[in-house]
Amino acid sequence: MQGEESHQANKKATFGGGCFWCTEAMLEDVEGVLDVISGYAGGHVKNPTYRAVCEGTTGHAEVV
Repeated sequence: MQGEESHQANKKATFGGGCFWCTEAMLEDVEGVLDVISGYAGGHVKNPTYRAVCEGTTGHAEVV
């Protein structure tokens, strides 16, 4: 209700949708989304480069 303070806690979600640049741009326009950060999930290489992830040699997925 208007004028009432919200007591909902913020929540985090991770989405994999192919190229993270497109997914990031879409999520930035969603009402209620406070922040959008791109990165990598999974994989077996510490601190992979974007090129290595795109080449499929690290086991990572692009995520937002």
